[in-house]
Amino acid sequence: MQRPTSKESKILKARCVKTGLRFGLELRRFGSTWKVVNMVRLSETEAKTISSEVYQSEFVTNDNLIPCQKCGNRKIGGCGCSRKIRQCSASMKYQFDCVYCDSFKIEYENPNYTHVCVVLDASGSMRGQTEEDVRRALINFCVEQRKNAAKDEKIAVDLYQFSDEVKRLAHNSTLDELERRVSQYLCSGLTLLYDAVCQGIDELDAFFNALPANERPADVLFVIVTDGEDTGGKFNAEDAKSRIRRQREEHGWKFVLLVSGVDVNSAAASLGISPSEAIEFNREKAENDIQKVMNVNIANIRTSRNPR
Repeated sequence: MQRPTSKESKILKARCVKTGLRFGLELRRFGSTWKVVNMVRLSETEAKTISSEVYQSEFVTNDNLIPCQKCGNRKIGGCGCSRKIRQCSASMKYQFDCVYCDSFKIEYENPNYTHVCVVLDASGSMRGQTEEDVRRALINFCVEQRKNAAKDEKIAVDLYQFSDEVKRLAHNSTLDELERRVSQYLCSGLTLLYDAVCQGIDELDAFFNALPANERPADVLFVIVTDGEDTGGKFNAEDAKSRIRRQREEHGWKFVLLVSGVDVNSAAASLGISPSEAIEFNREKAENDIQKVMNVNIANIRTSRNPR
């Protein structure tokens, strides 16, 4: 058996994209190569406290561990055998062969980076006091997050508005930049809700994929604010729902829906958002309701990273 050339060990964090289960892989150095010598199941809380520590193009298991029992492969995420011979579920007891399945992905990210995407209804029905309340809610959110952010914490924001068209008002902006751009939020026209959700997800996904793996955010919060039903555009409800499902299941994005003037449960169901992630806001208290929901979700993200 090949012996490690150093007692130093490193950690990789991995995830099954089919079941959402998280795993920790222990690495040891063999010559110039890091190899996997152990694998453990991680809870969601545990997964939030670690990040992958080694970057190389390919990982394999050391010969103290069994290879894929069907094809003899040792490459992490290198074959589909496990996927083909097993019905995977989040409740199953994982088997070591899972490490070789092509649904098994190494996760890299910046553990202190949260990206927030806010998609705002700018249709005519939001004009007036609600419009001004939304601006103030975003400004207050910026103030609160600057006050509470840790020294090494990064919060970046994308801001979209939708009416007759979808406009991106801010991209990868700091809280200071977002506060300056809030004045561009102006309301008139129709409600291209699904177009805005689809465009926001597609553009943000492409942006993250273009980043080096270790610079991607650990958490993504996607907030949708609307007071009406979609009035018809390029995309439909299923287009939006499938994108939300993919990002939630494959990348762990969190989605929050704030609605007024429509049935909150129906609005959530049309987007595939769970009832616990859908909140009805009071138009007379829109400033307080919107900023409160956003601040609470960011606080929950911080708590999950640093459990007591």
